[in-house]
Amino acid sequence: MVGLSKECMKGTLQRWIKKSQEGGRINMINEISLMFTRIILKCAIGESLDEVIVDYWVNGENVKSDLP
Repeated sequence: MVGLSKECMKGTLQRWIKKSQEGGRINMINEISLMFTRIILKCAIGESLDEVIVDYWVNGENVKSDLP
C-alpha cells in the first residue's frame, strides 16, 4: 500500500511541477484533497487518475482537461 501511495505522490508532484511551469496558480486545498482522493482510489480499487482526460463544455466550447 505504501508503494501505491508513493506512485500517486509522484503523479501529484509531476502535476504540480507542470502547473507551476505553465505559470498557473495552484489551489493547495483542492490539490491536497485531490491527492488524497487519488491515493484512496489507487489503494482501494487499483485505479490511477494520473492520465485521465475528461471533456467538458465551457460557454459552448469543448474543453479537455485532466481530472481537476
